[in-house]
Amino acid sequence: MNLRTPAVWALAAPGCVLVMLVLVGCTSDAEPAPSATGAFAELVESYLEDPAAAGYSAEQVHLLKSAQQAGELSFEDYAAAVDASLDCIADAGYHVERSTSDADRGYEEVTYFYEGPAEGNPVADQCIYENSQAIEAVYQLQPSSVEASKAHTSAQLAEAAPCLEKLGVTVDSDGLDADEAADAMFRLVQHEQAQLLETNGAIPGPIERCLIDVGY
Repeated sequence: MNLRTPAVWALAAPGCVLVMLVLVGCTSDAEPAPSATGAFAELVESYLEDPAAAGYSAEQVHLLKSAQQAGELSFEDYAAAVDASLDCIADAGYHVERSTSDADRGYEEVTYFYEGPAEGNPVADQCIYENSQAIEAVYQLQPSSVEASKAHTSAQLAEAAPCLEKLGVTVDSDGLDADEAADAMFRLVQHEQAQLLETNGAIPGPIERCLIDVGY
């Protein structure tokens, strides 16, 4: 078993209880993880087990199979599927809005909104299910998107570090991957929020504002 260097996050702001999070990653002699290509093929196959029963459109199935053969789902095919859903919703008489950004998770994705009653919009739900639900899931979960998201998280935390250090939050992230770093920060924010609720303090607190400022 190989152990990476522990990473410590400590909160020692005045009037606060000391919090220390020690996270250690490890590897073992378990079966090796599948390659990115193999993992992607398995991911797509999970949505192709019975597409007819699932109610996916022929075009959504075609895009899934094409992506499986290519080893990756392109943004263009993903966006085309989303646009098919939005066209379906618009054709049903609902207003839709669409934008493209890579700011939220580190990879290009389509953000969309549609109108409907407060209790939900079953027509829109059906449009999405038929045209893009599986495609959207595969696009978000494919290895390239996951890695881009992790890199984005790491960059955000590095950008927030100077602000956090001014608050007494020491970040030593050697050996800490992005998932562990995000989990550590989530727990720090949870702890801060709990303290602020107990003292009727304003939320978001200073730690959370450091993260909000970098888009976390």
